[in-house]
Amino acid sequence: MEIVPVWDNLPASLTWKEKVCFLTYQSLQFLEQGEGPIEHLFVPGYYIREQRLPPQALITGNEHLVGHEIELLEGSAILFAPDGKKRFDAYAKIHTKPGFHAVAWTLTAVLVRTLHPNPEESRDIRALEKQWFGESEKIIEQGRVLSQLLGIELCPPRLA
Repeated sequence: MEIVPVWDNLPASLTWKEKVCFLTYQSLQFLEQGEGPIEHLFVPGYYIREQRLPPQALITGNEHLVGHEIELLEGSAILFAPDGKKRFDAYAKIHTKPGFHAVAWTLTAVLVRTLHPNPEESRDIRALEKQWFGESEKIIEQGRVLSQLLGIELCPPRLA
């Protein structure tokens, strides 16, 4: 399934955050799930996360509470943002701001890296994730509520 037409057909009345929540919930219901393992790396002053994802994977990340660098090291993807969508080909780099949600569709297999300042040199991954990212449960619940209110499914049912 190609996600770009689905994104383009989201109701115009939805806010950016509502679109993220709606699409996150819908993708959990109708797209095959398979999270690429996250490799956690620590270098002086930084906590780094690397993840490999297959082609045609939808990435809907948690809200970023603090801005940080995202690098596309391998592959190509489309990044969706409040002001539109843009294709990125490796090597590409962006700096996020608080409130950013990663919403991307991989066109090829990708390797993505995020770099988070870690001046305390913490190695407590759970604590670091709480420091950097909002809660996914809130996004999913808001998406569920929106899906019920709108009464539409943008993704076709999974084949059994």
